[in-house]
Amino acid sequence: MNRRIVLLVDDDGEILQSLKRELDDLFQELSLLPKLFEDPLEALAFIKSENREVALLISDQKMPGLAGSDLIRETAEINESIVSILLTAYSDIDTVVASVRSGISGFVLKPWNERELAGEVRKAYEKHLTRCEKNRQEANHNSDMFRSGQLQQKYLNAPLPNNDRIKITVSYHPVMACGGDYYDIIPIDEENYLVLIADVAGHGVNAAFITFIIKTLVGDSSFKALLHRNLSVQSLISWLNVRLNRELANVQPLIISLCIGLFDLKSMALKICNGGHMPPFIIRGDKAEMLNVKGTALGFSEEIPYFEKTFPLKKRDRVVFYTDGITRIEDRGTPLKKIMEFHRSNRYFSTAVMNDIKEELSNEPFADDMTIISVEVH
Repeated sequence: MNRRIVLLVDDDGEILQSLKRELDDLFQELSLLPKLFEDPLEALAFIKSENREVALLISDQKMPGLAGSDLIRETAEINESIVSILLTAYSDIDTVVASVRSGISGFVLKPWNERELAGEVRKAYEKHLTRCEKNRQEANHNSDMFRSGQLQQKYLNAPLPNNDRIKITVSYHPVMACGGDYYDIIPIDEENYLVLIADVAGHGVNAAFITFIIKTLVGDSSFKALLHRNLSVQSLISWLNVRLNRELANVQPLIISLCIGLFDLKSMALKICNGGHMPPFIIRGDKAEMLNVKGTALGFSEEIPYFEKTFPLKKRDRVVFYTDGITRIEDRGTPLKKIMEFHRSNRYFSTAVMNDIKEELSNEPFADDMTIISVEVH
């Protein structure tokens, strides 16, 4: 099978070569053939002539002749199955707005983090495959429903912490090319790991726009300044709520649920603050129990108080975070906790649970994004 093409576009040749070097192994793994362009107009000409072979576009924003957001917009008009990632040193909201309107599917700030960038490329490639499958389905509306195997694609983020103390896996299934689910894993040091999961009400560009804002805020220096050994997850979610209320002041009311968990492996404790999100489960032994952590969704008011709870951890505990799309399985009479308990010892826990749910729901259209994060401590 011919290798699909990934275009790397940046007017700085040294940055372009550095980008290629850092992603070469991943491109080999995904069978992607990289092509480099310092001139965005040459890249656009290539897309026009070879668009059926192009899977991904990774572009800088600020370039002479054609801005990255404009290149992405024109690419989307040529072939909507090409998934684009924007690299930019500008973290202001105006740039994010322009990027989303251009059809961006991924957003990475420069200087980029290698793990974060690789994760965005993985997700972008899976989105490309999903778009191809969707186009094929729409072109043949009399065909049978997608086979469960075609629906069981993996949506894994960047290389996740996996050592002798902690193992984190993620499975992500967006209902559309643009989704409203957001997650992030932030290793603070060797003994402290921060897990964030959020769900923006709705689908498509509007929901994706809000997740880009959340991603930008989490990358903000003020947020990073809150990350220290004695950090409070309550202060993190309160800070995000205030910033989101201010950034979205002129936007119609939105419901944004967010849960943050801090794993302290030295003291074997889990601190959780929940802002209207689905409470996580903890699997200990052969039993899964929902943790009693509740709170108000973000975006309603800057004055909403948030509270954190601390739970003791034991070796072999597995904590499971998820979005509400996962709970649709319970509408079919299958308790989510039973599926989790069944797969409690599966080394590919997140994927196994997601596959069971997708198979159970295979005879009905997917109505919501679905994300599962599993954190196993040792």
